[in-house]
Order: sequence, then structure tokens, then C-alpha cells
Amino acid sequence: MKNKQKITNQARAWADFLDKIKDMHGKANMTYEEIGQKVGATATAVWEWLYKGKGGKRVAFEDMAQRLISVDLDPADYFDTGDNNFIQIPWVDAIASMGDGALIDSKHYEFNLAFHSDWLKRQGNPKNMVIINAVGGSMEPTIPDGALVLVDETESKTRYPANGQIYFVRKNGELFLKRLRVRQGKVISLISDCDGSEITVNESEDFAVLAKVIWFGKEV
Repeated sequence: MKNKQKITNQARAWADFLDKIKDMHGKANMTYEEIGQKVGATATAVWEWLYKGKGGKRVAFEDMAQRLISVDLDPADYFDTGDNNFIQIPWVDAIASMGDGALIDSKHYEFNLAFHSDWLKRQGNPKNMVIINAVGGSMEPTIPDGALVLVDETESKTRYPANGQIYFVRKNGELFLKRLRVRQGKVISLISDCDGSEITVNESEDFAVLAKVIWFGKEV
């Protein structure tokens, strides 16, 4: 009986998710690519969801939960998640610029977003994760302007940043979300995805890798 209930909820969750992306494509006039960026899928997958109904019947729970969250639906409305199955991650008022940089004033918590615990723990330590705002277009189409970005501040994630990955960094008192170019363990430049331009990082500058980008989401 419990399994049957879960299947029923999965079908209802998928139907509501499809209604959301149909509105994005129809009412909001979003392209398949734009919808895909928001929900973490390819444009082809979005087309198949809309016109063939594929993708929702046998998807893993954590993937379904993330799809629901990406379109502002609460997984708890569809599944008996329990207190232990979701973890609340705080949003802080740090604004990470994807253009010219923005100064941080404090870490005042405003609200939380819930993530499935199994998925979150696979990404790192939830206790060291926060959500920040991204502003600017220099990381588009990877991360759009206005996105909420989940970052992990765990020291092991920041001490040895990986070449080509996206991080939350401070440079001369300003905050950025950028892809890093790393050579021999040192960050040598910050890369913008929109045009491939780079900002050089000199050893004499105030520079620190603050957190690694894990996930992003954006309201329509």
C-alpha cells in the first residue's frame, strides 16, 4: 500500500512539474534551452517532456525532488519526506557578482531552502553550505542573472580548487562567481563563461577562494 501511494504521488508530482514547464514555454515564452538551464536538463529532454511525456515515471526520488524545487514546488507536498529526509540550507545576504563584483556587508540569514538530504550529503557537508544571490550576466548561460546559488564553504573544497570549476571568490574586497583557471595549485585567473574573458589574479592581491558552487536555481 505504501509503495502504491508513492507511485501515485510520483505521477502527481510529474504532472504538476509538466504543468509548470508548459507555462514557462507557453505563458513565459521561455525556450527549451532556457527551461533546461533552470531545471538541469538538455533542451532535447525538455522537448520530450512536453511532447512525449517522457522522463517522470521511473526517475529517482532525489532527481524528482530537485526538479520540483527548481520550479518552486515543494517535494513535501507529494511525498512523505519526514524531518530527516530534507535539510534546510540558509540564504545569506552576500551578493556574488558575475560582472564587476559586489561588496559583502554581513552574513544575515533571510530564509531557508530545503534539499533532499541524500543528494545534499553526496555533494559535501551540509553544515558548511549556504545559498547566495548571483548578479550579472558574465556566467551565462551556465548561471543566469538573479540565480540562487548553493555553495559549499568546506575547507577541503576551497584549499585546493579544481581547474575549470566554478567557485565563489573574494578579490580585493569584491565577491565573484567565476570559473577558475588553476595552474600548479594556484589560481591565476577568473573566467567568464559568456565570452571567455579572464581577470588575472596576482599574488600581491587580496584573494581567497570562499566556496565551491554546487547548484543553482532561478525564479521565472
